Amino acid sequence: MSPKRVVSILSKAMRDQQAWMGTPAARLVADNFACDAGNAGLPKITAAAREKYARARSIGAYDAEGEPVLIEAAELGNWRAVTTLFNVAMYGEDWESARPLVAWLLQRGAPAGYNKLAELHGTIASYENGHASSAERDLATALRWRAAQAGDPGAQRDMADYFKEHDPQLSERLTQCALERFPDLK
Repeated sequence: MSPKRVVSILSKAMRDQQAWMGTPAARLVADNFACDAGNAGLPKITAAAREKYARARSIGAYDAEGEPVLIEAAELGNWRAVTTLFNVAMYGEDWESARPLVAWLLQRGAPAGYNKLAELHGTIASYENGHASSAERDLATALRWRAAQAGDPGAQRDMADYFKEHDPQLSERLTQCALERFPDLK
């Protein structure tokens, strides 16, 4: 994907997010979350792509030997492999490599794209300014909430942590939803 295309996709996602934040769905309330046990909102992953991803995880996603297998899984369309590659890039502070991975997720309609956009945005804002502003943190939370509602298990886990103190029941619902659908997240 060209750098120009990546910028276009990320810019469009941020414009869409700003519009979404003005809708009732953006409110951080329990009524705005329903677990989709059927994973209808998630891109389908083929058996071959699932097998490659499982192999990469067994090798070690952060190991030099595991990364090429993750790439193979991603090339087969495994969005979870792409999120793991994003995590590897962020761990290495390779934000330039992380950006196209977020664009890949968003372009394919993977809700994880919004969660990873939140992480990328928050990390860069914190790094550049020493800390993320209140508005930047609110944007990251809204991006994660959107991803959680759309079915991203990583965002559901992140939002479970967010709600743990002031809405423990919603926190538990988010955690259970993520783990029921993806038990390997434990």
